[in-house]
Amino acid sequence: MIRKVGRSMADIAADERLLSILQDLIRIRSCEPGWDELDVVRYLESLFAPFSVQKNIIHHGANRASMVISLEGKARSGRKLALMGHVDTMSPYDPGNWTYGPFSGHLADNKVYGIGSSNAKSGVAAMTYAALKILESGQQPEHDTLLCFTADSDGEGMGAKSLLRGGFLNGVTELMFCDPTGSDIGAAQKGALWLDVSVKGHSRHIMESKQSVNALSCIQKFTEKLSGQFKKISSHRILGDCSVFLTQIRTHGNAIWMIPGFVTGRIDVRVTPCIEIDFAKKIINDTKNMVEEGMPGSSLKINIINERAAVGMASDAPLIQNIQKLCRKNGRNPKIIGQTFYTDASTLVPELGVPFVIIGPGGKIFNDREDENVSLADLSFVSQVYFDFMKGVVPE
Repeated sequence: MIRKVGRSMADIAADERLLSILQDLIRIRSCEPGWDELDVVRYLESLFAPFSVQKNIIHHGANRASMVISLEGKARSGRKLALMGHVDTMSPYDPGNWTYGPFSGHLADNKVYGIGSSNAKSGVAAMTYAALKILESGQQPEHDTLLCFTADSDGEGMGAKSLLRGGFLNGVTELMFCDPTGSDIGAAQKGALWLDVSVKGHSRHIMESKQSVNALSCIQKFTEKLSGQFKKISSHRILGDCSVFLTQIRTHGNAIWMIPGFVTGRIDVRVTPCIEIDFAKKIINDTKNMVEEGMPGSSLKINIINERAAVGMASDAPLIQNIQKLCRKNGRNPKIIGQTFYTDASTLVPELGVPFVIIGPGGKIFNDREDENVSLADLSFVSQVYFDFMKGVVPE
């Protein structure tokens, strides 16, 4: 049950409605395999059915979809806001390790448990409830506002890319991403390059190792040198340094007593706004050439299978300062932080070139997806910030 001591009936009812929306979202599976974001989109569409608002569903096939809901604003100021929330989640890896079922939406100690409760169905619920409060009161947001619910944010960004291609974000002047920040304010996020690497060398018996070209050593050397090159990049004031990790590796066609002549692996490179993505690609290619020259007979083939740009805002940017004031108005003094994981901001901000901010309830998104949760206090707080943002509240 929701704690009721010292609270008004209106506040309790609001939290119960917000809780109900989040629990419904958690109970609708939108994770791999299948993803099935269309089921979440249909649910959200039903919540807005009583209102005369434009709803555009973008079908991606295979029961996957994104949606944009357009709310007309009162002011004709030229400002146009877009709140972005993704409806896909990762899988709950090992459901048996959860205290409560990963699709239960269980409430305990004023926390809601379940896959997506933090990343990022709590943000979606908070955004949805804030918009419904405005519409149910017969009011309008201050400025034209888009509620964007995207698929595949944790993958290749299919949903965000479709919104760009379809022109749904034309004219947007400010972006708010509802991803988890622990209710702090995200002003920067790292980008990512995922590398699919194959290395050819020359396999020989270990007793003839001097005649071999060890493909395993080659991929390890490439990773070490690449990490060294990226460490030369200036440290970002919020995000820190770039990083390089060899996360998957496999030898092919050799026995335990053979020096491997063919190896494949995957490398995760995280970059900061201190480096352009094209320059990062140049570093990767130059390092490849360096390793091949240093290990005659080796050949590296590199394929970039995921590319996400790093993005950042100045801490004193007007949008960041405005959100800080809205947070303080609602009783909190948030920190300015950076996100080490990527969001749809990596897809949209470089294309639209507009100010952005990341703020959302919840923060537990790693740790093998066990007992993911969000507090009702964070959920309610962030929803009120979204409400004030859409209403154009200008705190002193």
